[in-house]
Amino acid sequence: MKQRYKQIIMLAAALLLCGCTQRNDAVSSEMPAETSLPQAETVYIREETLGCNYYNERDFDLYISRAEQYETDGEVLCGTIPHHLTAGHMAAGFFKTAAMTRPETETVVIISTLHYPAKAPVITSPLDWSTPFGRLSADRDIIDRFISELGAAEDSKTVEYDHSSSAVIPFVKHYFPEAKTACLLVGSSADKDISKDISELLLKISEEKKCLFVFSVDFSHYLEPNETDRHDEQTRNAVLSGDLASINKMTDANVDSYRCLGAFVRLSEGLGAEIRELDHSNSMEISEIPYDKVSYSEGLTSYFIFAGTKEKN
Repeated sequence: MKQRYKQIIMLAAALLLCGCTQRNDAVSSEMPAETSLPQAETVYIREETLGCNYYNERDFDLYISRAEQYETDGEVLCGTIPHHLTAGHMAAGFFKTAAMTRPETETVVIISTLHYPAKAPVITSPLDWSTPFGRLSADRDIIDRFISELGAAEDSKTVEYDHSSSAVIPFVKHYFPEAKTACLLVGSSADKDISKDISELLLKISEEKKCLFVFSVDFSHYLEPNETDRHDEQTRNAVLSGDLASINKMTDANVDSYRCLGAFVRLSEGLGAEIRELDHSNSMEISEIPYDKVSYSEGLTSYFIFAGTKEKN
């Protein structure tokens, strides 16, 4: 089993660690050619729904089997998860923990990095998802507010193909089978104040329905191990201390979307939640492949599970 998992990780690393993060300020107003999008492994026959293009049954079963239930001091209200499936077991662990601490969740709201050129810097989709576990309904009330209050554009094609959202959806349906979802993808050309706007809207939504707010981001990119560790320590300190000024200056060396990360920190504060670090790793540790510049031609990618937790009343 361990050998099988290592083979999966090597394949996932090769597919997902090559150019799948947004480069800061690299933006186009047009959709890329079809060949520039990741190749979908699974295609579902559907009508007016989005597909989970990165789902593989055997791999997903391994993520679920390796998922750790993290220790928390209360219910999980929000958190950060990886969208590289190299770290799929970490994402599964977050959802497993959240489902145990907040099973009454009505909607899982996903705020994620926009990697590809899209119709606008902030996008969403009103369509339901066709998942391996059944149809996952979109929360159109929340999506309408993304559009009306945040200026998000409808761009269903990009939402479906961007792994920051599509790769996460099977975990949502598996762990929260009765919940709805709403996805918002935030690009590198979005206004720098979008973090504040997102967090304020999500805080209002939290007063109206029981939501789990998930921020789908990966952390340090393109660096060698020592530099990855150094930047991860900077990120850890900034997140745990709520240092928004430092977060707003971060580049891909720290996180692939400082806007999403800043929104998470702001929302946690607004919810009265304590930010806790539940897990941390990187592509080299997970794959167990020793570092060299051939195997890691674009450097490492690192992953954190941060969670905003609060004791139940």
